[in-house]
Amino acid sequence: MIPKRIVCFGASTIYGRVDPEGGGFTARLRAWHEGNARSNAVFSLGIEGQRTSALLKRFSLEVPPRNPGLVLINTGLNDTRREGSESAPWSVPLGEFRKNLSDLLQNAKALCEVAVIGPFPIDDTRTRPIRIEPVWYLLSDAAEINAATRDICAKLEVPFLDLFAKWNGKPKPELLYSDGLHCNSAGHAWLFEEAKTFIASR
Repeated sequence: MIPKRIVCFGASTIYGRVDPEGGGFTARLRAWHEGNARSNAVFSLGIEGQRTSALLKRFSLEVPPRNPGLVLINTGLNDTRREGSESAPWSVPLGEFRKNLSDLLQNAKALCEVAVIGPFPIDDTRTRPIRIEPVWYLLSDAAEINAATRDICAKLEVPFLDLFAKWNGKPKPELLYSDGLHCNSAGHAWLFEEAKTFIASR
């Protein structure tokens, strides 16, 4: 059964970046879930560009007051951000990411049920670098952060929606915005359907 109160927690995918039609998959989830019962609620706590370290800092301030029955988390890709050159290190080293995500999931598990939506395959022909600043996002990095997330979720027995597996490890241009980094409206609509099925069957 889907919990009545759901907190969606993360960065730009949670926020609903570049979906002018539906406001992102979490807004679509809210419209559907809250339309089913007056007592249902979906809270979208996404801040664009945030890394796991920032999510950890604000979790205790923002999530418990919403009294959720489920916390749905999407994070990781921003930790792989390479600044200045394609060979620069990740903004958050992999070991630090693993600890941050483990801590975040354990904090959520102490509060209620938790589930994770992994990253999707980006189109790094458009993100090497991104157009507006000298910042690189690589498909190989996204795959590595996805594998680490899947491993941590397995160890902590947290349900994990593997979008890399669903996309066969390759970007889907029809579901991506022109920046190659975010879902477009069609992508958010698809993600909503996947998320709805996922949280109902976890």
